[in-house]
Amino acid sequence: MLTSSEKEAFVRDGYVLKKALLDEVSRRRCLDATWKILASLGISEDPSSWHNAYSRRGVVKLREQIDGNNEISEPIVNCTAVHDVVRALIGPKFINEGVRGVYPTLPIPRRISRPYEPHIEHHPCQVVVMYYLDDVIERNGGLLVWPGSHRSNYTAHTKRFDFSAKPKFLREFRQRSPCRPFEVTGSAGDVLFFHHRLFHSGSNNFQNTIRFGVLNDFIPENFDEIRDDEPTADNMWDYWSEDLQQTSQQLMDCSPLTTTSNDMVRRLLISAFEIARKLKGSHANEYEEKIANASDATSNDDQT
Repeated sequence: MLTSSEKEAFVRDGYVLKKALLDEVSRRRCLDATWKILASLGISEDPSSWHNAYSRRGVVKLREQIDGNNEISEPIVNCTAVHDVVRALIGPKFINEGVRGVYPTLPIPRRISRPYEPHIEHHPCQVVVMYYLDDVIERNGGLLVWPGSHRSNYTAHTKRFDFSAKPKFLREFRQRSPCRPFEVTGSAGDVLFFHHRLFHSGSNNFQNTIRFGVLNDFIPENFDEIRDDEPTADNMWDYWSEDLQQTSQQLMDCSPLTTTSNDMVRRLLISAFEIARKLKGSHANEYEEKIANASDATSNDDQT
């Protein structure tokens, strides 16, 4: 379940970390199965094999590789402790979308690191859940979050769940991107829950251990009925649990507990990456490209 302060944190910041929700047997089962998959990709527990992922800056995404793998899906999908928290967030009726993927983030040298930019989920969902399968310390590839961004991003779309950005969203992205995010650290078995419009990102892993994260999505049971509704400041929490609705009314306009500040070094690094993309003939960032493509598609539809 969620305490009052945890409900307030979710409404205000857009995320909450719950300690030790995944039991040791389930965690070990998932981790062992993941190591077997990594071994097939030439990545073992021997750190000398980790350079195989350097070309991807240490990022490994196991998606189709885990399809049908019950050693991973069963402990995650059937975690009742997680369901209790989701019930406290969404309400009694929700749909478990299953395991989206396992994301090991391998250690890399600083020379190939990059400044991670924020993004939101591009597929429709309501609550995103990340399970930490091992300890995650600082600069260990923990999930980066931009607290409070879910509230402004919610009204920057034309639909509640689908990625349907208005021009306001690009402005939010440009404003938040140079700000230093907060890295969510945790212990093996901890589980992170975050709002589907929260700016978040992976991060560089400079430690000597791999960060293992499993992603699992949840949607409300009446998802198809409400997914196309227009998001407004007044209806942001009306498809969540009654407790969360009451909490939001009590907090009203609130500042995030964890604040992010402008980071000059980060701003310079992001600017350098944007310039490099433009020199290659690309858009400065992924959202300029997405919005430009969406505008082109709309224009083409108008002409047919």
